Amino acid sequence: MTTKLTLSVNPDAIARIKRHAARRKTSVSRLFETYVYEVTAEPKGKASTPFLDKWKGCLKGADPEDYKRYLLEKYSK
Repeated sequence: MTTKLTLSVNPDAIARIKRHAARRKTSVSRLFETYVYEVTAEPKGKASTPFLDKWKGCLKGADPEDYKRYLLEKYSK
């Protein structure tokens, strides 16, 4: 079941969100609903970003001593 909601929004913001929705082939209502669920969701574990998610796990098996040796060599010159 859906319920109608009336918001007061700057006309420029309305135009922007309509263009955004059209580019994603969705409705403004669907975007708003998704946004509400995203910002009110309970955090799961540590805070993350798409950038961090992309690189997560890329150093599995790496030896921290390698990095220490690299830094010593780099800054001892």
